[in-house]
Amino acid sequence: MKHLVHILTLMPIALARLQRIILTYALTFLLSSHFSAQTDSSSTKKAKNGGYELGMNLYTLGVNGGDFYSGYKHKLDNFVFNGLYLKIYFHKNVWRFSGNYFQKLINLQDRTDSKDPSLLSSKSLQLTMGYQRMLGKGKHRITPYLSMDLAYDLKKELRMLDTPFSLYDDYIGNVNSFTTTSLFSLSPGVGLRISLGKNLTLNLESNVQFFYGLERSNYQPETNKMVGLTIHPLQCGLGFQF
Repeated sequence: MKHLVHILTLMPIALARLQRIILTYALTFLLSSHFSAQTDSSSTKKAKNGGYELGMNLYTLGVNGGDFYSGYKHKLDNFVFNGLYLKIYFHKNVWRFSGNYFQKLINLQDRTDSKDPSLLSSKSLQLTMGYQRMLGKGKHRITPYLSMDLAYDLKKELRMLDTPFSLYDDYIGNVNSFTTTSLFSLSPGVGLRISLGKNLTLNLESNVQFFYGLERSNYQPETNKMVGLTIHPLQCGLGFQF
């Protein structure tokens, strides 16, 4: 029930952020349409007629509603150079695949200032596949698109938790908790594809990740279900077309 309440509290935030992002993208597209040349660039032609794009995910910004350990406080995550992707173009239809690796190692000072002070380290491997639909006539350097991705995440976390020491009632000790979480998610999004030259493209994207998963820990014998969403206001990738 707590998960559902926090999902409902996040929905207005998610919708407000998406509304601002969509308006920003629309304004950027209109300005680029006015000032950019009317002729196709080489990379735009390749995307229009078919081809491949291989690239790197340069930056990912994520906002989520937290969890039990953080007291359900909103958390902000930043990752750089976190993965690779492949896009296969069929005119305006694009199939896309990516693999991402997210890692956080937290020192003592960061733990003290963090909204999640129990976390020591977090590592996550994510595999995604999805569909992208290019919008517009494809005659400009900046082209908007819509996307939908399916993803599987395997996350491993190490935490230091307080636990009552069995021999002394007034003593609180620490125990290391190793947590493994499997997540399945669906992520609708909007983005901009920007042609930087003959073969280079820059992709800017925003999406909302709806997830469901199972969490297992050596600290607690039962398996916990996880349901929620993560907002990605910005994901940035640089690709090479061939």
